Amino acid sequence: MTLSDFISLIMLLLAVGIAAVSIYNYIRKHPEPRPLAMRIGIAFVAICVVLAMVLVFQNATRNSVAGRTPIGDIFANNTPTSSATNTPVLTPTPIPTATPIPTATPVPRPGTTLYQADWSSGLDGWGASADWKYYNGMLVNDGTHSVDLCAREGIAPSLVPPYQPTTPDYSIEVQVQMIRASGICSDSFGIDARAVASNNDWTGYTGSVGPPGDGGAYISDFGHDLASTNFDPGTAWHTIRFEVRGTTMKLFIDNGLILATNDAKYITTSGQIGIWDFGIYLNLKSCVIKQL
Repeated sequence: MTLSDFISLIMLLLAVGIAAVSIYNYIRKHPEPRPLAMRIGIAFVAICVVLAMVLVFQNATRNSVAGRTPIGDIFANNTPTSSATNTPVLTPTPIPTATPIPTATPVPRPGTTLYQADWSSGLDGWGASADWKYYNGMLVNDGTHSVDLCAREGIAPSLVPPYQPTTPDYSIEVQVQMIRASGICSDSFGIDARAVASNNDWTGYTGSVGPPGDGGAYISDFGHDLASTNFDPGTAWHTIRFEVRGTTMKLFIDNGLILATNDAKYITTSGQIGIWDFGIYLNLKSCVIKQL
């Protein structure tokens, strides 16, 4: 039963009560004929009570079918307890991880400095044989490493930087002062590029300069001269730069081109960079590697 139905029922009962009271007063004031009046009043009240019961039954049935809240529940002031429902546990969907796109290593622009030695306080991580020593902000070779280069042996680098090139096209520039030679055949100072050790031997290219008083300049492939010319370094300081780019090798002394040649045996090899000295007492104070 809804609240409106309940109010209607109360009004109906109130009307029945008022009618009953009115009949009672009427009977009391008019005693004759009392039996007939009493029968009529009782019949009227009974009919009203029956109608009220029918109304209550119909409302209850209608509310049950319609799903309305019974009037008893409204006045009971009970907070309905919701039945527990099983909330499904959702399995979290993993967030897909994007596959990173490989980033290509950019090739440095020509002229970019790839590495520069700092010998202000020591070897700066360079690997060196016993004839190389640090002194007064530079490296000194005492000339004791003497090998007969006429037999084309011992061309491996004896001074190696803590840097590995990733491109086959680069230049190595050093400042060197040759003081005196030991007198062994072909005492020389050289720079290695694209060098690779293989079965106790080496491959690659080297640019070299002969000793004071008996000079020469050479580009070789670790065993055979590819180009050569006369050059006496004397005892002055010189800037020597050896370049390898594609099939071309160039040797510069004091920014002047001394030698140039071509070879394709190690065109794609970045290899190892190194410096060597056989039988010459000399000073070395800088080394810069640049992209070509």
